[in-house]
Amino acid sequence: MDTRLKRSTAFHPQTDGQTKVVNRTMVHLLRGYNSKHPKTWDESLPYLQFPFNRGIHGSTLKSPFEQQYKAHHDKHRVPCNFKEGDLVWLHLGKERLTGVGKKLKPIHYGPFKIIKQIGDNAFQLELPPYMHMYSVINAENLKLFEPSLLADPDEDTPSIS
Repeated sequence: MDTRLKRSTAFHPQTDGQTKVVNRTMVHLLRGYNSKHPKTWDESLPYLQFPFNRGIHGSTLKSPFEQQYKAHHDKHRVPCNFKEGDLVWLHLGKERLTGVGKKLKPIHYGPFKIIKQIGDNAFQLELPPYMHMYSVINAENLKLFEPSLLADPDEDTPSIS
């Protein structure tokens, strides 16, 4: 990909073709929206931001919002290498813990058995009833259980009952 840096200022945005198109589009939106009250154009910018970001671009066939959301979503996506029957640790963030001494409570619980995969990034766990929470968990909050290296190899994995 051949790219070149073209420095521009607020007074000379024409060095960047994309900025020029965005500015022209915003001027058209402002003229249409503020035709009766042109001096209040700055107050209407937040209202015009939404339709501008939802407009579909001709070359990508996606809106700027969709492109930004997809990039953010893909950046935080966790590859799920779990399968049914695996034992996993469940990560509960500090915000999910309640009660006295919540700072001292563990944030990883388990191991719990995966009952089934739901979608491509969520799993249903076999949770005990006392946890009082929904059993479908995002893969981001799971970590594969690995038996301790110091444990006796003849000893089975811990029971979850």
